[in-house]
Amino acid sequence: MPLWGAWVQIPPSALVFYVAVQSLTIMKITTVVFIVLLVLFFVLPILSGYAGMPTGIGPREIGEFAGGVLRYWLIVLSKVFHAIFTPAPFSAI
Repeated sequence: MPLWGAWVQIPPSALVFYVAVQSLTIMKITTVVFIVLLVLFFVLPILSGYAGMPTGIGPREIGEFAGGVLRYWLIVLSKVFHAIFTPAPFSAI
């Protein structure tokens, strides 16, 4: 008779249950992260003043909001790429 822990047989149903629970946990975490990123995508332009909250569901209000969000993210990306790809001054080398 083998020692405890040397040869432990896990029933297949327990293994399936474990994998299912792990998958659900990963899906919950992924969903929460996705929702947080989605909220930040729309809230940061509003907080910075580039996009105002739409007062109605008309095309003009939605267009101004979408334009403000797009403008904000284009400015952010341009500043990030400028900071990454700008050559260092000679005094820093």
